[in-house]
Amino acid sequence: MFITYIARVDPELPCDALFDEQEWKVLYCAANRTKKPPDEPYSIADAVKFLSWLGGPKQSPSDDPPGVKLIWLGLNNLHV
Repeated sequence: MFITYIARVDPELPCDALFDEQEWKVLYCAANRTKKPPDEPYSIADAVKFLSWLGGPKQSPSDDPPGVKLIWLGLNNLHV
């Protein structure tokens, strides 16, 4: 719930405020299906978007922000 709340309150917060360096790099690579992670941390809003992609099908731009359950499923898949 905390990650979802922070992403809605302060979406420009860097993701390294909540994730370790390895976590946000692996999250980026898993969500974007690439082997090269970015050098700089991306925003927490992007991290939530990537977690939602891991938790279920990609959402269309007109959908609401991802909910707690989708983020939880994405975190579970990230850590597996």
